[in-house]
Amino acid sequence: MISEVILCLLVAIIPETLTQIPTGCVTFFIPPNNRYLVTSTKYDDNRRNVASAYMEDQSEKWIITPDGPNYRIKHAKLQEELYESEISYGGNYVFTWIPKDVLSGNHERWQITKTNDGHFLIRNVQFNQCLYLIGVEGLLSAGTKCDGPYYKWIITKVNC
Repeated sequence: MISEVILCLLVAIIPETLTQIPTGCVTFFIPPNNRYLVTSTKYDDNRRNVASAYMEDQSEKWIITPDGPNYRIKHAKLQEELYESEISYGGNYVFTWIPKDVLSGNHERWQITKTNDGHFLIRNVQFNQCLYLIGVEGLLSAGTKCDGPYYKWIITKVNC
């Protein structure tokens, strides 16, 4: 009886939660920094830095795809997965993965949750850290705090 009630609740709650997260082509905007998420220069042969741009016309398109209870985020034009690395300096570096092969672990899987103010927290499944931009440089990183305006993103659905 209890398992049937739990199953009914899950069937009702999970689709509602998934519909609140924009999927398909999107842009990412971080209000406190007033910046859009874009790709940048290569870090090495396998990884590309992820940075930011101030102007909306410089924003780049990303694709959010459901992956079980989580999501994958891929750069629309480059078809490179967004992932959190183990390289750390004031937070783990976040890159796009240039090779088209699959990464091990859950480095490229993200939990996306809607906040009460309509923004989104983007938390990595592997490291349990949230996306934010590093100060003046505007490079994408992941930190453990996951609280406050610098972790809250606006995700806008756009045409690809």
